[in-house]
Amino acid sequence: MIEFTYQPGLPWLLAGGLAVAGLLYWSYRAARGQANQKQRWLLFALRCVTIAVVIVCLLDPQRVREVKHFRPSYVAVLLDTSRSMNWKEDAQTRIDSARAWIKQRLAVPANFAVQVFGFSSNLVALPAPEAATATGSVTATADALEALLTQSAANPPASVVLLSDGADNSLKSPEPIARAYAQKKIPIHTVLLGRTNEPPDIIVDAVRIKSPVPLQSLAKATVTLRAPGFAGKTLPLRLTKDGKTVVETRAALAGERQLVDLEFAPAAVGFQTYKIEIPPQPGERLQLNNQEEFGVAVTDRPLRVVYMEGSGAYGSPLASTTTDSGKPLPLYLKNAVEATPGISVKTLYCEQFGAPPALNTQVAFVDPKSGYKIYRVQHPTQGFPKTLEELLKYDVIINSDIPKEVFSPQQLENAARFVTEFGGGFVMIGGHTAYGSGGYERTIIDRIIPVAMEQERDLTQSTFKPVIPPAAWSHPLLHLGATDAENQAIWTTKFPQLRGFNRVDRAKPGAIVLLEHPSIRTAHGPAVILAAQEVGKGRALAFTSDTTYWWGELFETIWGEPINPSLPLTEVNCDSRYFQRFWVNAVRWLAAHKLEREATSISLNLTANHCAPGRDVTTHVEVFDNEGRIATDAEVAVSLARAGQEVQNVKATYHDVSRTYEAVLKPAVAGNYTVRAVATPKNGAIRDAQQLLVCEDIDWEMADIRARPQWLAEISHWSGGQVLNPQMSEPQTIEASLGGATPASIEYRHQPLWDTWVWLCAIVGLLTLEWVARRIRGLA
Repeated sequence: MIEFTYQPGLPWLLAGGLAVAGLLYWSYRAARGQANQKQRWLLFALRCVTIAVVIVCLLDPQRVREVKHFRPSYVAVLLDTSRSMNWKEDAQTRIDSARAWIKQRLAVPANFAVQVFGFSSNLVALPAPEAATATGSVTATADALEALLTQSAANPPASVVLLSDGADNSLKSPEPIARAYAQKKIPIHTVLLGRTNEPPDIIVDAVRIKSPVPLQSLAKATVTLRAPGFAGKTLPLRLTKDGKTVVETRAALAGERQLVDLEFAPAAVGFQTYKIEIPPQPGERLQLNNQEEFGVAVTDRPLRVVYMEGSGAYGSPLASTTTDSGKPLPLYLKNAVEATPGISVKTLYCEQFGAPPALNTQVAFVDPKSGYKIYRVQHPTQGFPKTLEELLKYDVIINSDIPKEVFSPQQLENAARFVTEFGGGFVMIGGHTAYGSGGYERTIIDRIIPVAMEQERDLTQSTFKPVIPPAAWSHPLLHLGATDAENQAIWTTKFPQLRGFNRVDRAKPGAIVLLEHPSIRTAHGPAVILAAQEVGKGRALAFTSDTTYWWGELFETIWGEPINPSLPLTEVNCDSRYFQRFWVNAVRWLAAHKLEREATSISLNLTANHCAPGRDVTTHVEVFDNEGRIATDAEVAVSLARAGQEVQNVKATYHDVSRTYEAVLKPAVAGNYTVRAVATPKNGAIRDAQQLLVCEDIDWEMADIRARPQWLAEISHWSGGQVLNPQMSEPQTIEASLGGATPASIEYRHQPLWDTWVWLCAIVGLLTLEWVARRIRGLA
């Protein structure tokens, strides 16, 4: 490469060159002598070339040579020496496969050395691969890469080859350190050892649940299962508390990773601990991993229901105000639901077939026992809320056979928005003024009802017991018994007959049919009795029969167990426990989204809900302001408590990338810990959230022996390396992928060119030639 020491700007060179050329041209044109025009141009060219050579010499041209100084370089081979590498596959352990790969497949560029390191919980230099023993209790890949970079700071490797099964259990992400390698131009090439499939086993991998949860809502636990070798089997999946079954479902095992949702009603206020478990099966590799404990914080925010009933009393709706037992019909559902603490029901009444307007301001019924007053739906102050603001004080609307005409257009619109925009729940119960018979298909309420109701005369008198479609048994609304067998009996042999229903056309797309008629069909299939649907941000139910007189008389009076088993099951000898459970389930399910929305002003997540003693666990806390936006100015503290005693308290730091407050906890000994995050926003009330952390002194290294290709592939991607196939890569391919060494330093050597004899001879020769030519032609 040629460089000039002096580099005047191009405009200056052009201007100077033109000036010199102009003077030369004028001098030759004005010179006296015998030379003709052609000869004068030749002399002019000779003089220009001579001056150009002189100018080049004055700019000091130099030849520049790049000299790279290499120091002896090496490839670092990191060999996983954790116990999972002793797992035998095809008559050879994983660590034996690693040794064979290094010996037979690893080829490095010429003049490169190979340095072997073993790693488990720390990094150890090895004299040879044969010296590695797979005895480590943990696989800490990120720590090993970080230690290598620190130890080799003065003499870093040209490349790194990482041999592992990828079964990292350190809870530390390798991404930051892998990207640090990329910045230093040190690629990490990975070699996966072992198979990704597992021996037969059933594993409850994780349980995720939103926390805190309102007491009166249904909590949803999402269970992650793996069951290699058990695909196609259906086994009980139980949720227990203190050894007692809370809810049970049948899980059809897929063999691979799958998610199963379980919804349940929390038992009490405070931090609750539950367990998910599947009974151990013959042939499993491990039976300890068939269960998983988790915790959920339960708050006592009451659930509020507004319930409107169109039936007054047995016989004729207008005949009397009480039944033979002295209870107004609207109180059956109210009393059943309010038997569960934390649920309040505002009960309203409406005459289905019209009444004098003067009655609208009067009390409709009075409970003879409690003195509770039931007002009419149209009451100006005690009736159905007239504004959206008033309606939002409730969580669920129950419309049981209420004529649409008693509502204003604004009230109907508010009810629809209550569900779709604010997460509320809505249920319509059948009767003479419900569904198509009530003309609701011509109102905005049609948008939130889970069934299509296009027939104006849909009343159907039919005595029947509804049936549950096979796919609906797992829905939380139908979970009334502790076991599947008990639940099935409640919905079959113990369920009383219904006496009629509104024959709607079909369930809408997206709705789930939970109950259907055993024999009557429509053009779209069996007639729908109960359907559920997610509608916008809320939920809705359609119960096309009635919950009270006449269709649902037995439903509300004898669906339970006899108080005195020796006497027949009658209204006065029935505890109505199943009627109560059903409606409590229903209002909890309907209210869940609205309650969750109001409760999730803070969320707490852990990198893992299980750990070994002395291991770091990172917590991520999200804090939201009153508008639902992430708050970045809160004071957040995270504490760790065991047996009610706080053992650690850490101030969390906000991170822009994750948009969470992060803190690192380290449980010292085995046991169940409560992790609590307390946030104090600058403009807002103090909020807290809790999670369960199970610290177990078990063999985490052998708990899951699957090889994880994705883990290693990400390390290669982040560092700029490659994933090497241990079976197919040839030595030359591996050598090419390793790349070359990075020079320790580069020297640039300069050699001047202007003072060589060639340039001096050229100048003298050109000047002599031009002078002789001028003298011959007699030019002055």
